[in-house]
Amino acid sequence: MRHIKLFEAYNNSRLLCYHATGTKSDDWKNIFITGYKIGEGANFGPGLYTFYNLDELNNDMDWSKVPVIIEFEVSNYDGFYVEIPEIAIKMFGEYNVKNQIDNIMGIDWGIKNPDLMKKIIDSPAFPMGIINSTKFKREDSVEAKMSKWVYGKEFKGTIFDGSDGIFCVIYDTSLASPKRFSVDGGNTWHTKEDLYRF
Repeated sequence: MRHIKLFEAYNNSRLLCYHATGTKSDDWKNIFITGYKIGEGANFGPGLYTFYNLDELNNDMDWSKVPVIIEFEVSNYDGFYVEIPEIAIKMFGEYNVKNQIDNIMGIDWGIKNPDLMKKIIDSPAFPMGIINSTKFKREDSVEAKMSKWVYGKEFKGTIFDGSDGIFCVIYDTSLASPKRFSVDGGNTWHTKEDLYRF
């Protein structure tokens, strides 16, 4: 049921996810004006780390304590990799790992790298580690990480089932449009027009 929950709020073929900010200073308001800035990210590459379901964000021991939650919309899935079959079917009409990789890297990549494609199909969890020829170190700068990975270029985002919930990591932050915010855990929502009150 948790895989389908997001799509109960699925609005005109647009995907809604939830980002928690770590500060209540005015900095978070800039997201509504200039958009998201890419985070460094250690586990799954530099990107915008978000929760797929608001309930899972609120149940997370760390992120539930942050003062502001921003709901945002992703309207373009081209270049996304989705590990969860139920969600992939909702987004793409099918769950086909090869087709997703072909869409991200181009059909030629799979033809030139049949062994790597087979490895991804056999174990489809987060294939970008296989695709990338080098991996970044935790202490590398965002610029160094971005220069080594396909993140934000061919690979726009991913949706996967983590230990603490379903996550959506967006590598091309221009695809994330903030829609509304909450300062009380999602009980009350406000739009950009209300920013002056906070």
